[in-house]
Amino acid sequence: MEDNEVIWSLRAVGELDAIGEYIARDRPAAAERETAAIQARVGKLAQFPFSGAEFRPRREGLYREVSYKKYRIFYRVDRRAKRVYVATIWHGARRDPRRFD
Repeated sequence: MEDNEVIWSLRAVGELDAIGEYIARDRPAAAERETAAIQARVGKLAQFPFSGAEFRPRREGLYREVSYKKYRIFYRVDRRAKRVYVATIWHGARRDPRRFD
C-alpha cells in the first residue's frame, strides 16, 4: 500500500515554530525533541490517514485530529489524491478552532 503525501499548511508550520520557540526559552534541547516528536506524529498520518477522530468546525467540512501530549493536530484527507493536509497545531487548553484558514 502506497503512503499518502503529507502537506503542511503555512499556518501549521508557523504553529510548530511558535511551539519550539516558546519551549526553547527555558529548555532548548526539549524544544527540539518536542517539535521532532510532533513531526513524527504527523508523519504517521502518511500510512494511517484515518487514524484521527473526526472534527467538524462550522461550515468547513470534515477535518480529523490526532494528539501529541497536550497538542491537537488538525488535518484533512484527500483520498483520491492520496494526500494529508495538516491545517494547524493547537494547544489543548485553547478553545476549538473556528476556522482553519
